[in-house]
Amino acid sequence: MADFSVANFVAVDRAVRTAVVAYETWVEDLARSPESDAVFDQAPLARHREVAGQTTFAALSASRVVSQEEPWREALRRWVGVLTVRRVTESLVGKQAKAEAEKSASVRLETVMATSFREGLRGLLRSRNVVEASAWLQAIAPRGPAVAAIVRERAENEDEVARRLGFSDLSDLVEGTRPFDLAAAAQTFLKETRDLAVALRAADERRGDTGGSSFVGVVLAARGRNAPEGWPAGLSTRTLVETLHAPQDIGRGIRVRIVLPEIVGAATFARSLESFGIAYRRGVATASSMPFALAFDPHFVDAYRFGFAFGALPTTTVYQQRGLGLVARVAAQQARVMSASALLHARGLAIAFLLSRPASRPDKARFEELTHDVYGAGVPASLFGIFPRPRFDVAARLEALFGAPAFTGELRDRFDEDWFRNPHAWRHLRTRASGPARSTELDHAPEPVALARAFEEALG
Repeated sequence: MADFSVANFVAVDRAVRTAVVAYETWVEDLARSPESDAVFDQAPLARHREVAGQTTFAALSASRVVSQEEPWREALRRWVGVLTVRRVTESLVGKQAKAEAEKSASVRLETVMATSFREGLRGLLRSRNVVEASAWLQAIAPRGPAVAAIVRERAENEDEVARRLGFSDLSDLVEGTRPFDLAAAAQTFLKETRDLAVALRAADERRGDTGGSSFVGVVLAARGRNAPEGWPAGLSTRTLVETLHAPQDIGRGIRVRIVLPEIVGAATFARSLESFGIAYRRGVATASSMPFALAFDPHFVDAYRFGFAFGALPTTTVYQQRGLGLVARVAAQQARVMSASALLHARGLAIAFLLSRPASRPDKARFEELTHDVYGAGVPASLFGIFPRPRFDVAARLEALFGAPAFTGELRDRFDEDWFRNPHAWRHLRTRASGPARSTELDHAPEPVALARAFEEALG
């Protein structure tokens, strides 16, 4: 770029945004066509090295700015660091996608079919019963170690690049210095919810809902199929938003982009509402006049706070009644089912975070301990290192989860229990989403105990 200079923050910001969009588009293309050599060969960040390299990172670190520009400089510096890590590991991202899509496994259902690790995970979640789910799990088991090896190699490379930039590991670069111990909060949450989770599994077994105390049984029970009433017949952004009965102008001037999954139970709608909340926060940020690096962050906690606020709605009777139109008795029953599903989701997120520390050196004993705690049964050893699936954003999601009680409590206090229908609440959310991605006003210490008590109140 002829006009590129780290002293020109406008140009750097513009280049960072272009590189981030290019990378995210490539990742989406990989998800759609992981076997395509053409997509694999289009890895974009080598073409954006001016904002994905150590030279620019060092120059930003050394640049002198006035105090008002310091947040922008730090935001740009963090993004350049992350893009540098992504550029170095692009080939491994593509390699992992190819390994997960490789049809070198077979599943025995009515007939024997060739399948892949990726299709096997989808088949597990779509299964009609424990027998079918077990067949899918058995099919993907041989592919697990090969995928896990790539995941470890990718994590090793990510941490090595982060160290070259002066950080202890990738999480140190992405998350920055936080005034709390997120790992301790995750452990506290697991401890505080352990008895409740055990009691729920026992109740499911007594009703015959899980097909026995097995890993696949617990996963299938968590889909929320015992909460079938009131949901839209088809899942789209429009039908999802219609359940909110929100003002018609909530999307004016913004673009909300979400990829909606196949419906496999009521939990699909909760996850989709979570995705909507994230996309709404990002859509407003995109439409704002704020510089990209300030409006977005690699550790975008506030977007996930929005996600959990919307994703938690199906766990409330007020949404079940006023959103889905159910009578009080059915609404209470379905809210309880959805709360049980949400508890497994939350506990799974906690162990995903703990097992990601560090992803390059996974601890098998820790894997066995944590997964048994959450699922009440052993998880196949073939999934060690890849289940729960390692995610770049797991820390941001968990931090947002533990801040959800304060955020949703504020919405209820200011705009009532059905805040999702209140025009004033939407104006408040839009104003907040137009601000910076990072702010001391948005940061709250994790509240794992408060979250655990909320689940006890819903399920006790």
